[in-house]
Amino acid sequence: MAFFLGILISSVTQGQFLNPPETENYDHYQKFSSEFIREKGIEELMVNHFIKPDGKKIQNLSSQEKYVFDKKGRLISYVRISKKTDTLITTYRFVSDRLNCEINSEGSGIYNYCYTYGPDGLPSSIKYGTNDDSGYIKTEDLKHKNYGNQLHTTIYNTSGRPFIKEFRYMDESNRLVKWRQSYVMTRKTQEEEYTYDSKGRFNSKRFILNGINMETVLNYDEKGRISEYRFFRNNELAERKEVVYRDTGLIDAELTRDEKKGSIEIARYEYRLRY
Repeated sequence: MAFFLGILISSVTQGQFLNPPETENYDHYQKFSSEFIREKGIEELMVNHFIKPDGKKIQNLSSQEKYVFDKKGRLISYVRISKKTDTLITTYRFVSDRLNCEINSEGSGIYNYCYTYGPDGLPSSIKYGTNDDSGYIKTEDLKHKNYGNQLHTTIYNTSGRPFIKEFRYMDESNRLVKWRQSYVMTRKTQEEEYTYDSKGRFNSKRFILNGINMETVLNYDEKGRISEYRFFRNNELAERKEVVYRDTGLIDAELTRDEKKGSIEIARYEYRLRY
């Protein structure tokens, strides 16, 4: 499920990638900028995956992703095909320019997630279930409270009891700088912190995972596009991803170097344009 609550605030977006923190926008499921996709007339985008172990030839991973966009540049279909996992097909439906339903189909079955919104534009409920004869449908309600530069959200389970609380903290420029999620019963918490560069672009995320300090750092090229991601574990560089662009501004490939495995994973992009 691609469902994340979000504050509907604008983010600095240049180039093909969307680059806000994932916990910021409700529609973060879309990896690519709708404006860019629309302007370039991209109808389909295919990504094929390869790996180049040190000292060896490039190997085809037999893994492909396919993205299909509508004329507004919105993602309406995503397909993942891999020899290691079941094929995943996800379709997205919109009502009044808002994501209405997400339908996921894979080996374990078909699952639907549908959303409603309140007058503030924030999601107020999510219904999820299966497309079979079981009639399995559940509803979770969401309530939001604004406290100046903070947004507090409580998610209620199908019995009407609160079970998740989320907190978002903004700076003076209304940029998300901290996100915290807490489970009411277990008190398990997750927390992420974000920073921005002098031009207001999101450039780092920090969090703790299984006791390990994790950090992602983004770099931008002279055209304001994301050119590199660096992933750190306990302050040591674990992975580095380079984004390669064509002269047209379209992404040509992503090259991810895994220091521990001693290999580079290659994601090659292909496009089908509307015109």
